[in-house]
Amino acid sequence: MLVKKRLLGALVTITMLTISTFFLPSKIQAYTDLSTYKVETGQFGNENDARNALAKMKNDTGWSGELKTTNIYQIISGYYNGVQAVKNVKKQLESATGIKGTYEGWGDPQDASSIVSGYYNSAEAAKNVLQQFENATGFTGRYEDWVDSESTYKLESGYFNGEQTVQKILQDLKTATGITGSYKGWGTPESFYRVKSGYYNGEQTAQKVLQDLEAATGIKGSFKGWGSPEEYYQLTSGYFNGEQTIQKVLQDLKTATGIKGSYQGWGTPEDYYQLVSGYYNGEDSAKKVLQSFETATGIKGSYEGWGTPENYVQLVSGYYFGEPAVKEVIRQFEAATGVQASYEGWGTPDNYYQLVSGYYNGESTVKEIIRQFTSSTGIQAHFESLGNNRYQIISSPILGESKMNTAKQFFETKNLAVESEGTGNKGYTKFQVVSDPILGTSKLNGAKKFFETRNLSVTERSTDQKGYTKFQVVSDPILGMSNLNSAKKFFESQGWGVEYKKTGETGFTKFQLITDPVLGLDRLNAGKKFFEDRKWGVSYQKTGQTGYTKFQVVSDPFLGTSKLNEAKRFFESRGFGAEYEETGETGYTKYKIVSDPVLGKDLYKGLQFFNNNNWSVSYQPAGEITVTGKYQIISEPLVGSELNKGLNFFNERQLLAAVHPTGTKGYDKYQFVSEPISGIDKVNEGMTFFQGKGWNAAYEQTNAQPTYQIVTQEFTGYDTANTASERLNSLYGWSTHLIKIKNGPQIMYTDYGLAYDKMLEIQMARSPQTDKYRNEPRYVYADYVDLATQKITAKNVYIRTGPATTYPIAQQLNTGDQVLVIAKRGDWVEIRLTWQNALPADVSYYLNPSNFSINNSSYFQFLKLTQPANLNASEVNEKILIGKGILSGRGQAFIDAAKKYNINELYLISHALLETGNGTSKLANGVTYNGKTVYNMYGYGAYDSCPLDCGAKTAYEKGWFSPEAAIIGGAQYISEGYIYNKTFQQDTLYKMRWNPIEPYHQYATDIGWAYKQVNSIYNLYKLIDNYTLYYDVPIYR
Repeated sequence: MLVKKRLLGALVTITMLTISTFFLPSKIQAYTDLSTYKVETGQFGNENDARNALAKMKNDTGWSGELKTTNIYQIISGYYNGVQAVKNVKKQLESATGIKGTYEGWGDPQDASSIVSGYYNSAEAAKNVLQQFENATGFTGRYEDWVDSESTYKLESGYFNGEQTVQKILQDLKTATGITGSYKGWGTPESFYRVKSGYYNGEQTAQKVLQDLEAATGIKGSFKGWGSPEEYYQLTSGYFNGEQTIQKVLQDLKTATGIKGSYQGWGTPEDYYQLVSGYYNGEDSAKKVLQSFETATGIKGSYEGWGTPENYVQLVSGYYFGEPAVKEVIRQFEAATGVQASYEGWGTPDNYYQLVSGYYNGESTVKEIIRQFTSSTGIQAHFESLGNNRYQIISSPILGESKMNTAKQFFETKNLAVESEGTGNKGYTKFQVVSDPILGTSKLNGAKKFFETRNLSVTERSTDQKGYTKFQVVSDPILGMSNLNSAKKFFESQGWGVEYKKTGETGFTKFQLITDPVLGLDRLNAGKKFFEDRKWGVSYQKTGQTGYTKFQVVSDPFLGTSKLNEAKRFFESRGFGAEYEETGETGYTKYKIVSDPVLGKDLYKGLQFFNNNNWSVSYQPAGEITVTGKYQIISEPLVGSELNKGLNFFNERQLLAAVHPTGTKGYDKYQFVSEPISGIDKVNEGMTFFQGKGWNAAYEQTNAQPTYQIVTQEFTGYDTANTASERLNSLYGWSTHLIKIKNGPQIMYTDYGLAYDKMLEIQMARSPQTDKYRNEPRYVYADYVDLATQKITAKNVYIRTGPATTYPIAQQLNTGDQVLVIAKRGDWVEIRLTWQNALPADVSYYLNPSNFSINNSSYFQFLKLTQPANLNASEVNEKILIGKGILSGRGQAFIDAAKKYNINELYLISHALLETGNGTSKLANGVTYNGKTVYNMYGYGAYDSCPLDCGAKTAYEKGWFSPEAAIIGGAQYISEGYIYNKTFQQDTLYKMRWNPIEPYHQYATDIGWAYKQVNSIYNLYKLIDNYTLYYDVPIYR
């Protein structure tokens, strides 16, 4: 398939090269994630604990962080008719979001009643009717003996765990039904136990074990000293010279032993002095002396002006014709004098003009005329379409009427229509040099001499500024005569004048270290060893205090073997020793309720209480009873419409039933109430659930204590952040997770098994070109250049860096090659060349990946064009494609194309914007071909000689009958033809230029080609915020 040469126009201009070397990458690494992360900890119980933990983290790791406060919320729904409806809501919400909760009555409570049926002669009959009732209504119920109302019974519950639990239930039974009773132990009584640990080194360790024991098992306790108490000691060092030295010793002691301390002056305090030098000519000289002084002595200082300040003066030259001329004068002036300078317009500014031609038929014709026009006049121009394959030429702005008339002659001598028009802008044709302010008569005269020796006009311009030409060095305060003499020696050994004076302050030059009290001989010996290993003097003394170094955890008494086993698992799983003993006391862990006698007519209320809470209950006669042998059905408590619904079940079947008040209250409408929810994000998820169903709901912040978490500083790179996370877990046992703050680059490094020097040698063999020297003077012998046409007139002509054959050769040109003539210099002509042979150092700069920073746009030459950037369609539409004609709003199509063919989305977008003229071309907006509207977004099949019909034909054959089809379908051919080409897979701009695998296939000879190509795609990335960059960077050996 033929593909337009300008297919890669969005990023590349293709130039084919040939070389026979072939390499394969020896090692391709996985991507390194350089995204920005923070580490977030689990929750702390209160703000004080969280702040203490944050302070400890900062002290131990040096990392900054902040507290994240998460408030507690609760979602409350609108009402639902009936308990079944709200139960269904509760179930759906938990399934969809994980949010749990309960439900409660809505509105005013109503008297609750149960439906009590007539009697049935068998349990089977009652069971059958109950099943029908529950299926038809959704209500629950039970069947039971049809008791005699005047007989007495006792209720007996199943067991409950814990005495406090059973006490509360007994109270609730009395409140709800009026039934009283008592509770008793259930099962076999168990022993109380106490656990005693082995010893732990240090009070903090024991305290931590005790906290963990309570958190894991609920068992509380205390800790106490173990073994014999030990003495506290204090270490005192000999003296050290200098405060920095003693500070370093103190830090090293803490690092090596954990022992802290302080220091104090030793001996007699000494005077502080200050040195003042003689003067030095120039600020640079004073700076150099000061730097040497600080290096030689370690003493800091400053410098200040000496004597009387002098005036700053600017030099202003006469005028020069044209910017190139004045720039050349400035270059020579700066090189000769070291004084920087600039230039400004001189005289009256001239007008800028623009030439507009008549029209030409065909794009190739207008391009050829522009080429000739630029070649003849040096003026750039472009063309614009007038429709129907007609084009007109528009020049770049031309300064001055004289130059404009000369440019018009190009068209007029060829009998081509042309008009001129002013642009409304003005500019200068003459310029004068203005130096930077010059300080001092000596330097001013030297600068003036540059102009005067060349017979060039120059005047002085006052700046009203002053400055010093002489400076003296002033030291910072110096402590002690010894240091003062060393400092004086620096100046005196150079033969430089110097004076000194006392500052009136004193200080110590020697210091001794005193430790905080340390407990026990082990800590004392560790401190002594620190000093003795370094041959430093040290002494110690007892403080008179004692304390424990080992501690034992002792639990409070706890009941039962179940709790005992929990305690055992706690210590054994951590490898801790512990002993267990019975206290001699026993107690129950389970209890059951036994009611006082209840009349048959009130029995139902007691049974209902337990059944409503799904608790086991039974009853038996409390005395003589009348046995009926019949059964009745009793529904759960119902109110309002639900009660009527239950009654209707019996009435419709002509079954006896009556309403029996329960003495309780109930609701016929219910609302859902969530459990406490930590953080607004989960609340929003729940609210979205309700809104999606069209159900009412609201949320509120509760009075519950907020939760606190630590969020660390930012870390660059997943590996760095994960290491930080693991360190926090190791140091403190905190649970942690990573939060991605910002997508960062993903970098892959590919080792091609190729030495860098070899790679450079291969590239130099391809005659690489550079425009680096386009403004540097070059010279050609006058016989070999036509000054009128500015073209070379012979073959193999050497271009040199200077006007003689002794100068190096910069380039070789041939007949017809165009140059820019500057001036004739004797037998030589000074010219300028845009493209010249690149030096090895020039090539090395662009070839070596190490020369490019990831923080600079130039790094985009390593961007993987085979890797989608994971863009957001809405952001692309709003920030890139807005106002881009047919491409507006098509962001999703580019994203789909990128995912389907593994191409960078912005590479496709950049390409499409160029080929469609920002979405305005006819081919992109749809043309009719064979009766169907077709679209072509990348210019496939469109040629300069056949831009519309051929492009439409290709779109028709490919089935691109919608803009989206053209975007996605065209991406396939970009993928297959270039990035995933079976022969040349070059998926970064760097590979397209240098091709480490197959160097014979390169897209350009310009050494800066890849560097220059990045701007179009880089500028698109700057418009958006959400993306991921994937880089593939080569490694050379």
